[in-house]
Amino acid sequence: MPDIFIDKETNEPRPEADQPLTEKSQQKLSLSPLNHAEESVNKLLHDAQHKIGLLSAYSLHPKGITFANQEPDEVVILFIRRHFITNVPWIVATFFLFLFPPILVALAQIFNIFPFSLPVGLTSIVIAFYYLISFSYAFGKFVSWFYNIGVVTQKRIIDLDSSNILSHHTATANFGEIVDVKFIQRGFFQSFFDYGDIHIQTEAIRANFEFTATPKPTVVTDIISDLRVAQKGGHNGNS
Repeated sequence: MPDIFIDKETNEPRPEADQPLTEKSQQKLSLSPLNHAEESVNKLLHDAQHKIGLLSAYSLHPKGITFANQEPDEVVILFIRRHFITNVPWIVATFFLFLFPPILVALAQIFNIFPFSLPVGLTSIVIAFYYLISFSYAFGKFVSWFYNIGVVTQKRIIDLDSSNILSHHTATANFGEIVDVKFIQRGFFQSFFDYGDIHIQTEAIRANFEFTATPKPTVVTDIISDLRVAQKGGHNGNS
């Protein structure tokens, strides 16, 4: 195959370093980390909004999501909770807790386990109290999942934590304060369902952030990194 790049004076192939750059090569060289980050951020901001379900654990550019102290021009880019699959253990436990009393009563009648019987009124009170405790356990687990939220805007990240209905904690960090972003996936289960823990290291004077069991950790990490680079003007500490 004839060489395309021929020196007109010597009629010999030019060295690779002297060969003219094609348009595609020039575009690759001009695509700096800052340009790439700004292009990604602009695409996210102008992307169509998506409806979010009641039990959604991941939503990109969600529609109708607002939070306290949100600035007028602040746009929610990411809405995340722990992956819903992490609720399976307590859901299964609650299912067996609710089945336990009728099973116990049936076994007691068949094998005559208890040598004595309680009055009907007292039995009803004990069973009602047992189910109240079981329901409180399930409700507490659901509230812990439902109200522990991570929000990412084009200006900052917000971590909303609630251990119960009456206890709330909110932490925020601007992208200029973020030093490093990484995620960890452990084992087959997390890889199969595509979730993991995202660790966000901030400056020494600020507490670090951690989004546990986050769906699509690769996508979330890339978005936060792009927003960080775009806001810092391309001074990426990871490069």
